[in-house]
Amino acid sequence: MPEVRTTFDTLLDAFRDDHGSRSISARPAPGAGPGQKVDVRFDKDVAQGFAFIPTAEWLLFYVRKPELKHGRLSLATVRKAFSDAEMNPSGEIIFRIRSRAEAFHAAALICS
Repeated sequence: MPEVRTTFDTLLDAFRDDHGSRSISARPAPGAGPGQKVDVRFDKDVAQGFAFIPTAEWLLFYVRKPELKHGRLSLATVRKAFSDAEMNPSGEIIFRIRSRAEAFHAAALICS
């Protein structure tokens, strides 16, 4: 769990440094009860373009439809940095961030 917390902080800090605090929102994940998963969303060039949900073992990261429509990222591009990236049934790219180093890779993808 400490590694996930460090990963969480690294990703938030990188995005905040690049885009400011107003572009980050956090709310309970759909279906979550009090004290459960949080859905953190990033607004870069498009609203709600990225999100992640922290779990006990990793951050489940989403490249959401608004960002995909923007055309800057694709599944092939994300797979270059995260080989486990896949398209979920909702048409969003998802991948797991398991370490601080991977958080830096994710930040480089979304902040570039």
